[in-house]
Amino acid sequence: MSVLFFNNISNQSKHNGSFVFNSIQYNYVLYILPIKKKQQKKQYENEIINYFSNRIFKGQPCLGITSNDIEDGLQGNISCYLIVYPYGVQNIASGTLQIYDWCNNTSANINDADVWINDVCREGAVNTGEPLKALFFCMEQLVVQNLGKTNIKLFIEKFPDENRRALEPKYASLGFVHNNENDVDVCRHWGNDKELVMEKKGLMPQPDIIDFSFLQMIPSKKGGSIKRKKVQRLSRKGLSKDIKSKSIKRTKYSF
Repeated sequence: MSVLFFNNISNQSKHNGSFVFNSIQYNYVLYILPIKKKQQKKQYENEIINYFSNRIFKGQPCLGITSNDIEDGLQGNISCYLIVYPYGVQNIASGTLQIYDWCNNTSANINDADVWINDVCREGAVNTGEPLKALFFCMEQLVVQNLGKTNIKLFIEKFPDENRRALEPKYASLGFVHNNENDVDVCRHWGNDKELVMEKKGLMPQPDIIDFSFLQMIPSKKGGSIKRKKVQRLSRKGLSKDIKSKSIKRTKYSF
């Protein structure tokens, strides 16, 4: 399969920044794929593989994800990797975003595709801050500011049952609602597990808290001012229309 990607004309794939959320300062590391500069490709890929395949939750690797899984994600299956943590504190939340039309499995148009939260994990021995809430906020702002989309989705695996019981109320508290008979538009054609899809709607840009406009700005070659470029909505071809198994590691969470 091949996902769609965020608008990024900055020519940079790795971005470090900070923002204040609920009166706490957080740092973030954002890897926007694909990695554009050949001289940085190996370095950034190694950073992503080393971190995301070595996350630990309750003494075990988060979600059972291996370096091979991360390498597969880097081959066009993930749109971005994101790490968020309170300033100066090792209480880290991380995850990935995937721009793809999982609900219909047919669209090659970014206007029809959704953005899916995947591979979420929190690790750290301290409970300072709310890195998971900050991570979700950061993801939501990237989606609404960069793509102009006002919704974001996730999927909860049916088994084990305790996983579902723990995650459903947590996501509901963050504003996510179920796909069900009363709200089939969340994911109309998912199949027997469509009730496990959750969506948050009504996202509003808040650039006063965190601003992702730098992804749509081109640095002057002469080292002068930064020029802003208007970015049109993307329409990409090439998504597989015959995927029979949703094999990508999406929908798993550890925290």
